[in-house]
Amino acid sequence: MATSLFSRLCQAHPAAVCRLRMQYRMAADIMAISSQLVYSGELVCGSPAVANATLNLPRLGHVRAALALPPCRQAGGAWDGARSWAAAAAGGAGAESEARGLGRRAEWLRLAILPQHRVVFLDTDAMPATEARVQAGRRGNVYNPLEADLLVQLLAWLSACGVEPARMAYLSPYRAQLKAVAERLPPPLRGVEALTIDKGQGRDFECLLLSMVRSNADGATGSLLADWRRLNVAFSRAKRKLLVVGSRRTLQQSPMLASFLEMADQRGWCLQLPPRAHQLYPMPPLPAGEPAPPASPAPPAPPAPPAQQGSGRRHGAGHAPPPPPIVPDNMPITANLVHEIHQVAPARVPGGGGQRVASAAQPSVVDW
Repeated sequence: MATSLFSRLCQAHPAAVCRLRMQYRMAADIMAISSQLVYSGELVCGSPAVANATLNLPRLGHVRAALALPPCRQAGGAWDGARSWAAAAAGGAGAESEARGLGRRAEWLRLAILPQHRVVFLDTDAMPATEARVQAGRRGNVYNPLEADLLVQLLAWLSACGVEPARMAYLSPYRAQLKAVAERLPPPLRGVEALTIDKGQGRDFECLLLSMVRSNADGATGSLLADWRRLNVAFSRAKRKLLVVGSRRTLQQSPMLASFLEMADQRGWCLQLPPRAHQLYPMPPLPAGEPAPPASPAPPAPPAPPAQQGSGRRHGAGHAPPPPPIVPDNMPITANLVHEIHQVAPARVPGGGGQRVASAAQPSVVDW
């Protein structure tokens, strides 16, 4: 049972295996995680638009001032402690970490949600955020109440910045953690989807929050975080922004997660949260019943590329090649397959609800 039927077929018939290296789902930073940890660096983005995509925060300008001000007045003691903690890093190991990336910051929330930071690992060790169990004993369901508080804050501020609940999701390997987050969500955020890693297979979201949960003195990560297949699914569900919340001290005991943390250090993705980080910021006013911002107009279809030798279709002399197939932008796997078959990047158009979009002038997905 540890080896899937598909893996057995690949091992038995290696000549029949065709690797799909082109992907149209994830921005380059997010793609790099699975590419480096699982696919030996072979994945590439299908276009510059996919590689450079960032999360759209249309209301960021309205809340930027609130994020820049000293956080919650009621948390004066926590705020003073966070400032002192961040200042203590100057000239020490924290300064070296900060030079590599986000480092130790008291104003953690603003840095976490900025669109240019496509991947952020929020290290909870200094808070600290220790795991708990719904039932006493080793067999009880594991959850992390402070990580749940952090996820609710992140979701609330992202929503205040204009991200629609339907474009976000929070994911965890533990159902008890999903329940803990759901119990804390205010009504305007009830539309944010909650998924276990297994149920996240085949799904994708503009912004994904991943709660790793495990944080303990023994460094125990459990069997769910030891499965590289599950971790690959978890890291590859986000399209434009991935926020990973967890305890570095605990997670680095897992070989694959240790590799992820090393990669996060090299790329400047690590953000160390201050003590009592969950108490620093108030909940923002959330949009309720407001109309969603108008969708961006569909980009014009790219011009038909010149005929290529061996592209899979032959054209007579004087006949222009057909225009590229149209694929909705919510079907990245289909776009990958179309690119491999036609050797031509498909035209992407906005799509929703799983409907296929096509025009009379251009072939649809079903034509291939």
